[in-house]
Amino acid sequence: MDGRLARVILLALCLALGGCSSWLAQRIGKEVAVPPELNIPHQSKLQCIDGHCVTLWRWPPEAQLGDFEMNVIVNGRPNIDVARWPQSALEYNERPVALIVPGYGQHPLMAMLYAAWLGHLGFETWVMDGPSQGRPFDFGLSHAKAALPWLTQKQGEGQAVLLVEISMGAVAVAEMAPSLGPQVRLMTVAPMGDFEQALVAGRGLGPWYQSLMPESQLRLAARKLMANQLEVNGQARLEQLAVPTLNLYLEQDPLAPVPVAPPRRAERRLQLAGLPHLLAAGYPWPAIRDEAEPWLREQFHLAKPEMSVSESQP
Repeated sequence: MDGRLARVILLALCLALGGCSSWLAQRIGKEVAVPPELNIPHQSKLQCIDGHCVTLWRWPPEAQLGDFEMNVIVNGRPNIDVARWPQSALEYNERPVALIVPGYGQHPLMAMLYAAWLGHLGFETWVMDGPSQGRPFDFGLSHAKAALPWLTQKQGEGQAVLLVEISMGAVAVAEMAPSLGPQVRLMTVAPMGDFEQALVAGRGLGPWYQSLMPESQLRLAARKLMANQLEVNGQARLEQLAVPTLNLYLEQDPLAPVPVAPPRRAERRLQLAGLPHLLAAGYPWPAIRDEAEPWLREQFHLAKPEMSVSESQP
């Protein structure tokens, strides 16, 4: 079927059912289930406040990643990395805590490879439910409020805290960080900018129906999901924070364009070449690790881990 004809038919069906934007908003806000092919070791706990619960997924203390191969072909180009990440020798109660917030459409288990890497560096690593888990869809803001008491308890027990966000996870991280004080550290991977702009710019990366929709309907759907908020801009929210931050942007990323404003004083901003948005969201490729590890060791006074092996092919 011709693409233009398919678009016309889909639009006609939506209008017959009462408009595209409401249907689109429901589809975009749909909860993501556990991918059946994922068999990753993990433990989990439920954290609740005011009737809202969030699941925290832990990379187990005894788990380690040995001779793991990531092999992904994007646009006909292979991206290969072979990594071996044994657990850190640090005692578990001596480790700083890393909480990873995944992006839109990403189940927490899909971020466990980030958790394995950070566990190898010496962190006690957890992954929080992302914006595509739970109801109602609110960009992860309710999850952030539910997880915050657990994080402040960790701080009270003397553990340093690292917040790691991926894409849309920027919104939840920016919600939690102010309550954790100047001691918290942030690391971002392709932090989402304006949600409405990202939805329109990235429609070719989304499901088939999203790429066929008129831009006007996508914008209306975005506004329905934002409800009473004037805008949802992850980058703008992060810019309000005054804590040390490592921001890792990607070249030519329509979902998370590099901000025009210069980096703030506490921010280290880098732009990585050769990594598409979706590729960086699911795995800490060497380009990410090479920039992040020295910064993390400096901020958290971590020794360089032994027996770390990585062989990559761009």
